[in-house]
Amino acid sequence: MEPWSEYTRFIIALFAILTPFAAIPIYLSLTEGRSERERASTASSAVVTVAVVMLIAAFLGDLILKVLGTS
Repeated sequence: MEPWSEYTRFIIALFAILTPFAAIPIYLSLTEGRSERERASTASSAVVTVAVVMLIAAFLGDLILKVLGTS
């Protein structure tokens, strides 16, 4: 395997790990001026959406990849 491939994999993994932390300031700036109830509702909606996407990927991921013709 070529060295640049290892660096690319490392960068992608690091980005995937740090992305949730990078979303915190975005969330705070987008919900600035909202009530605590509205902020909690927005956070709950995001959590449910992410959970549904992850469950779909977990249970149907292989099927989706086969339909798209990739492995």
